Amino acid sequence: MAKVLACFLFLWVVTLGMTQVAIQSETDSLISLLSKPLDDTLKARTYKKIAEQYSVSDLTKAMAYAHQGLDHVTRMKWKKGIAVFYTILGGLHNEKGEYTEALTYLQKAYTIHNANQDQYNKAATLNSIGSTYQRSSRFQQAIDSYIKALQIAEQLKDNYLISLCLDNIAIVYNNQNHFDKALTYHLKSLQFISPQDTARFATGYASIATTYVNKKDTTKAHDYYEKALTLYKETGDSIGIATVYTNFSVIESDYYQRMKYKLQAQRIWNKQSPANTLSLSNIGNIAIEYLHLAQSDTLARVKASCEVPANRAALLQKAAQYLELGITLSQDANDQGNLAFLRGLRAELAAEKGDFRKAYTDMQFYHTINDSLFSQETKNQIAETESKYELGKKNAEIAIQQLTIANQQKIRLGLLIGIGLLAVIGGLLYW
Repeated sequence: MAKVLACFLFLWVVTLGMTQVAIQSETDSLISLLSKPLDDTLKARTYKKIAEQYSVSDLTKAMAYAHQGLDHVTRMKWKKGIAVFYTILGGLHNEKGEYTEALTYLQKAYTIHNANQDQYNKAATLNSIGSTYQRSSRFQQAIDSYIKALQIAEQLKDNYLISLCLDNIAIVYNNQNHFDKALTYHLKSLQFISPQDTARFATGYASIATTYVNKKDTTKAHDYYEKALTLYKETGDSIGIATVYTNFSVIESDYYQRMKYKLQAQRIWNKQSPANTLSLSNIGNIAIEYLHLAQSDTLARVKASCEVPANRAALLQKAAQYLELGITLSQDANDQGNLAFLRGLRAELAAEKGDFRKAYTDMQFYHTINDSLFSQETKNQIAETESKYELGKKNAEIAIQQLTIANQQKIRLGLLIGIGLLAVIGGLLYW
């Protein structure tokens, strides 16, 4: 089994390496293009493409080229171009877990698109704004943004945007533990994805898998994660790969494989996006592994290694290191959901060490934030927002039906008048 796993990992590394080399080669050719004489618009598009290419492999470089692109279009005084680079930078800050900066850029972009009456980009930007709220556990603001984006997307009849909005709404319901409703939205989203859009299918499959995890159906979850992982490897999306590894570790029963997935994922998160909401969850889950191993009697059956200390005190220290790192990153990112989760774990760790004063303080914080984020009031507000959207759709349908009936009545009246006029004209001609 170990040899088969080693062979599989070797083949995966080779395949992923080849994919990343191909993407890097294309990116290098775009970078070399910047040194050649280009008209301003083509140069702006080249900066955009480079930033997008790096966004799945190196967020720091992506950020650098996005800023260069923003400087370039600012000198051009090209408002639409400025808004596009604001959106790119907002998305990159989102991936880095820098939500305050992300919102600043995205709201600037939305202001420009709104002034230009650019409906497509208004919807796309609203989606990104919703994602920022979502990641920082502001669920009501997230659902408001997603519903507004969906309404615009439906008016435009743009399948890509509709799919994106439906997926994002599903994620809110997932976070609020409405798993059946989340699954309905995720599956509906797949119907609107273009067959050629590998990246969107990968995200959709991963989201469906996570919903099945929450529904305790690990078999279906595993199948959908495998589908997502295959597509993420095809596109060389390291963030996507880290996401799947993070989630694989939640449903894996074998301790060694579970820990392996967590640590593989965290190596990618540390390099790409340490404060990403999934990175913070993964950090907490690593701490849980060390804490529970220290609490249980299975330590004697687990082989010590550089990652797994041989004694209880060292395991508790490992758990503490990960929790402090996660709490610091959560505070910096203002991710209240993960901050509550990690401080709740730190309370358990403090109790294990006998520091009950600290355990009480952390547990009190956990309950205060958790009750706020997942209160019935919040759930009711989200449900009300969706109900208003559905009611608005039904009212629009009724209005269209009434207009159709009214038009049919006008047509019938027009035909009768027309027939009458023809009779009069016929009579006059006869006369």
